Amino acid sequence: MWRTLLIAPLGSLLVLAFACVTLVLPIVGFGVACAAIFVWIAIIRPYWALLATFFLIPFEYLTVLVPADSYGSGGFLNHITLIKLMFAAIITAGLLRLTVMKDERIFQTVSLTPIPALLIAFISLCWLSLANTQRVPAFAVNMMSLGSGVVAFFILINLVSDRDRLYVFLKVVCVSYIFIALAGMFEAVTKTHLLKLLGRPMIERPWTENPDAFRICGPSGDPDYYAVSIIFGLMITFAVWPLLKHRLLKAGLLGVALLHFLAIVATASRGAALSTALALGIFYLFARIRHKVLIGTACVIVLGGAFAIFSLTISSRAAARYTGDTSSWEERLGWITMCYEMMMDAPVRGAGSGQFAPQYHRYMKTHSVPREAESAQNTYAQMAAQNGIPTTLVYLAANVILWFVLYRVFRGTRDPVLAHIAVSIFSLALSFFLFSLTLDLAETEVSWILFALGVILWRLFSKERADATVAAVA
Repeated sequence: MWRTLLIAPLGSLLVLAFACVTLVLPIVGFGVACAAIFVWIAIIRPYWALLATFFLIPFEYLTVLVPADSYGSGGFLNHITLIKLMFAAIITAGLLRLTVMKDERIFQTVSLTPIPALLIAFISLCWLSLANTQRVPAFAVNMMSLGSGVVAFFILINLVSDRDRLYVFLKVVCVSYIFIALAGMFEAVTKTHLLKLLGRPMIERPWTENPDAFRICGPSGDPDYYAVSIIFGLMITFAVWPLLKHRLLKAGLLGVALLHFLAIVATASRGAALSTALALGIFYLFARIRHKVLIGTACVIVLGGAFAIFSLTISSRAAARYTGDTSSWEERLGWITMCYEMMMDAPVRGAGSGQFAPQYHRYMKTHSVPREAESAQNTYAQMAAQNGIPTTLVYLAANVILWFVLYRVFRGTRDPVLAHIAVSIFSLALSFFLFSLTLDLAETEVSWILFALGVILWRLFSKERADATVAAVA
């Protein structure tokens, strides 16, 4: 009785306050209403909330709640996005459900492979670098990005609990990245960056300032990070292939794959080109495809022709970068040398998460690198510099185990659909490792989604083996 007497007036006051806010600031009121609805969905249907969140992840940069005045400026608040708030709602709802329902599935999922434990150890070791940190705001921003990836990982492995949920998740992600690829094609054709049209700040680089050096950036704001999204979308497109039964839908899926390929070409990212070639080569080698030689020959002809026509007619900058311009490789070598020097000054704990840019000018010296601070463009070199050698080895171990898990799944499963998906993710994981040697990928959610998909596929494979053992005994 006393709870009802307490909740009723409080609820009435909240409704009245919401009505007043809506009358004065309709946009704020609408936002509060949408937030309340999403929280409610996260409580009663957490899987639906997950699908909505991961559909929007590729557009995260567009969902910054308080945009900075210029690219790279601003503080902690300028890095809070709608996606991070959606993750927070799902986590809160999950903790409430765990408290009420006493669901032990989360602990069973975490213990399936060493990957979750290694990722927890990785994040813990990253926090130890706080002792050497000189700029705490940069540390906070970096850890928030890594924390967002960890959250995405644990949400996925606990809510994508069976084959049907995995299949739906892959289809939703596939559709989401179609829009990302279309955004890139819009930029390639119009020679206009989407973020500039929307009034969002962009980094000052030749490809954003000089029309002759134009490269597409998509919602990511950077050609290379945009390419990461497109490669991910391309391999997820291949993963979805056996889930579609109608021939017309499969023909459309081939068109989507070609769209992703052209978007990768238009980024003029050589790291992306090499990674895409590796992903497609591994996929072709291990995928169980009928008429493999005929299909492979046709793909080489179509993709080669599309690359030549597209690069010469629409994206001439891509052709120029793929055939010359060696300056970026010299810069990358300089950044790696800087990372080595920074790592040797603090080999165990590192200089601190997010500290490469703040200490850039201290280690720049005479290296052939840009005078303005930026990323080291190498995941493992920058991680060793910022977080130390032990942290880097733990992260590398998590990746190696991921490859082993995915290989075991597609080699051992009797389910052709599961094997096909595992091959797609395996190809993607190895290609991302190659890309990580030319770009900092640890902070991108896509890398953490790969870890989660590996754990999910291993859980489904383990259940398949357990069911087969029970059937054999019976």
